[in-house]
Amino acid sequence: MSVQNTSIYRFGAFELDLRSGELRKNGVMLKLQEQPRQVLVHLLQRPDEVVSRDELRSLLWTDDTFVDFEIGLNTAVKRLRETLGDSANNPKFVGTIPRRGYKFIAPVEVLLGGNGHQLGAVNEPARRQPKSSIRLAYLAAFTLAIVSAGLLWRGLLRLPRVSKALRITNDSKAKRSTSLFVTDNFHLYFVEGAPWAGGSEIAQASATAGETTHIVTSLKEVLKIFAISQDRSELLLANGVGGAADPKTGRPDSAAELWVQPLPAGTPHRVGNVYATDACWTPDGMHILYANGQALMTAEKDGSSPQELAKVVGVVHGLRYSPDGRRIRFYVVRTVEFDSSSIWEIDANGEHLHLLLPGWKESPFCAAGIGRQMATTTIFRRAMERIRRFG
Repeated sequence: MSVQNTSIYRFGAFELDLRSGELRKNGVMLKLQEQPRQVLVHLLQRPDEVVSRDELRSLLWTDDTFVDFEIGLNTAVKRLRETLGDSANNPKFVGTIPRRGYKFIAPVEVLLGGNGHQLGAVNEPARRQPKSSIRLAYLAAFTLAIVSAGLLWRGLLRLPRVSKALRITNDSKAKRSTSLFVTDNFHLYFVEGAPWAGGSEIAQASATAGETTHIVTSLKEVLKIFAISQDRSELLLANGVGGAADPKTGRPDSAAELWVQPLPAGTPHRVGNVYATDACWTPDGMHILYANGQALMTAEKDGSSPQELAKVVGVVHGLRYSPDGRRIRFYVVRTVEFDSSSIWEIDANGEHLHLLLPGWKESPFCAAGIGRQMATTTIFRRAMERIRRFG
């Protein structure tokens, strides 16, 4: 069936108008970004067919595009599922075919443009099968599940290992191991030197290796880079030496001044009178989230109107929002013994503060954000623990 002259795809409570690009649910228009929309259109045009990851990659990016295709495609599919209220574990619309690609699994109706005339269903449900066929289907599915579980078990038993390492810098200068880099997908930004030992600088290098250069700035005691803005035009960072609490300046324990540094260069500015052990922008880019002593705080971009979100016991690091902006994850270092840390999570509205891995005893040190910042080894070990317990 040709779909070149059609304009509307209907599936479940959703309708996608190809001419306007609008996606609606029960008549209410939903916001869908361009790349997730392209993936949806491509899948709808070939329902019940496996669309390979390579094909979707070619659809979204040209050959000369410099981007992490795997992460980019995963992000596009994830955002599509979030918009549709779908789940990767229990999909209703977009199914994952491991190591191959994706398939649209829900029934799809194609409507002619303009008059709402129904062309027909692209993937009508199959007619009712005899009971004997249904039994055979259940048996085949059960056998496949057993085989898949065995393959998964064998795969998980293989511990992750580094297969290749790429040297990024060659300047022979010390990098602060406690300050992770941030990236705009083209450059890496990190700290060289130390504020308490002759000063420090904001360095940058190509994500694919090359010469190290430095950001021209008046800041000479950069302690840590916390985040890069969504438009990749600013860095959020700590400047100065964090130390003991000072009631005169309002500095909490081990926190430093919060600053914003424009990119690729420009005059930095202080974020109000904020001191922080960690910070990031909110998903809308209009506010900041920061850790002030044992408190999680939100404030305007200029540091005004601070509000307490929650309190924890210990020093907060690694603040990150989930991709959908609904959760915040961070890790807490105990300051008295300084011999353990734990991963915590809280809703973005300040509710449901909870320990992410209760009862975790295998390692005293845990660190995590969300998405690419996740501590992969910790999660892998947790999965192995659950498999051994229930397997």
